Amino acid sequence: MKYYTSSNPSLSVVATSSYNDYDTATGAGRILLTKDIEICTQSQTDMTVANMFLNASKYAFGTNGFPQSNIYGNRILQSVVHNFQVPFFEAATMVVNGNWTNGYNFFGDFNNEFFFLDYYSFLVDPVIKNNTDDLVKTLKDGIKPYIDGSTYEKLLQQTKLSSGITDLGYYAVPTTEVYTTGSINKTFMAVSILEMAVCLIIGIIVVFFFNRNINIIYSTIPYCLTILLGASLVAVAILLWNLRNLNTHICTSKIWMASLGYNILIGFIIIKISLIYFKFKEMVKSKNEKISPIPFGRIVLWFIPFLIIDVVLLIIYSTSGNPGKIDSLGLDGIGRYEYTQNCVNNLTGDIILYIILVFHGLQLLYGCVIAWKSRIIDLEEFIETHDFATAIYLITFCSFIIIILMVGVTSTSNRNTIISACAIFSSFSCILIIFGSKFWKIYKPVEDDGLPQIKLKPQKSYSGSGSGNSSGSKSKKTSAHSSTSGVKSGTSAPTQTSQSAMASINIQNFVNPIEASSRAAAQNDN
Repeated sequence: MKYYTSSNPSLSVVATSSYNDYDTATGAGRILLTKDIEICTQSQTDMTVANMFLNASKYAFGTNGFPQSNIYGNRILQSVVHNFQVPFFEAATMVVNGNWTNGYNFFGDFNNEFFFLDYYSFLVDPVIKNNTDDLVKTLKDGIKPYIDGSTYEKLLQQTKLSSGITDLGYYAVPTTEVYTTGSINKTFMAVSILEMAVCLIIGIIVVFFFNRNINIIYSTIPYCLTILLGASLVAVAILLWNLRNLNTHICTSKIWMASLGYNILIGFIIIKISLIYFKFKEMVKSKNEKISPIPFGRIVLWFIPFLIIDVVLLIIYSTSGNPGKIDSLGLDGIGRYEYTQNCVNNLTGDIILYIILVFHGLQLLYGCVIAWKSRIIDLEEFIETHDFATAIYLITFCSFIIIILMVGVTSTSNRNTIISACAIFSSFSCILIIFGSKFWKIYKPVEDDGLPQIKLKPQKSYSGSGSGNSSGSKSKKTSAHSSTSGVKSGTSAPTQTSQSAMASINIQNFVNPIEASSRAAAQNDN
């Protein structure tokens, strides 16, 4: 009988990333088959690689704990069987005897009979059988005759394969990047670039053309440029948010840009509204008619605590949150071996991001309160507070939209789309509202207070007219006579003027009840 043998045996190895992944095992098996290898063994929990060799009329070992020859016959040259009765019996005995210890571990080997060899295939040479049995006997005696005389512990510490083993490398299933949101991302990138360009153009116009206009003077040029800077940082964040090729720096920078941008935009707006409101209240209380712009340095001084809080949170996020880029396989319903690039962070990073969101939420909450209170301000020099209030309400509305939409959306790409759309809309709209209003007032200055112009006829004085009735045919003469007699009278004219003024005030309160109630509220607060 001719036994299976080889005059010059060699050992080759392919590494995989899993013990039970069918696709990686299949790929590794194909590599081995291309090398004209006759026998295979494996550390997989199934027989995927062995089946590939058996189907190619080759041979295999059973090394996953089951006597595989019972299924595949004598083409399984040998199997190492795992006898789980040994650890189960030992653990049960400890429980019965009352000496069970938590954290019990069991290490199987040939000596405690956890491992034992199945019967050999008839294809194995008897000489090889005898050598193998002798090796198992030495293992039971505690000797560890590994390659090069190494011990088991040293083998675990090795970073390279022992001599005589051919390394065929590491196999992983090839993956393909999926980029289905390209058109959407390019649109957001284009709009963000447009927003930055508009901010730059507005800044140039403010500095070089309208720097002497009262609408700009009372806002101050540094303040206008700072608001534009905040909106530009948000636009930069959205630009980074929609890039295709990501890395750790991009993932970190987009959070910094978004948080700092909204902090500057919201912070400077609510601080300016607050200072104007307090100044207006003081003017009403002291009846001081002197109006002067809010110094920019005072606004910056109030903003510094906001900036410190935001920067500290962002530093903690960058250092402890571990932000970075990952290739997410099978995310959002794509194929198992298709991936998308996404930015991720750890649990600490998630907590810090929630704290940053709460911080900006509290800013918006205070902004809504102070914006509502500032509705009583009717001075033309500080009329920009109404534009600021509109901007705050807009950002708050967009924030509520984001919260509602994000709750029901599980797709990462859709969430990025929602964030980008709301951020672009809110920041861009704020700039257009604030500076569009200023430019419109420069183009078409306001000449009155916006109230209806109601002209009252002067009350006639009938003293000296000779009759209480006047006919229509004598209208011109009677009017002239009445006017003349009103001038000649020493007390009639002032009384008539006073009554007309009071009537005008009453009419104005009637035609604009909101303004009247606002003025009354301001006086009551005093």
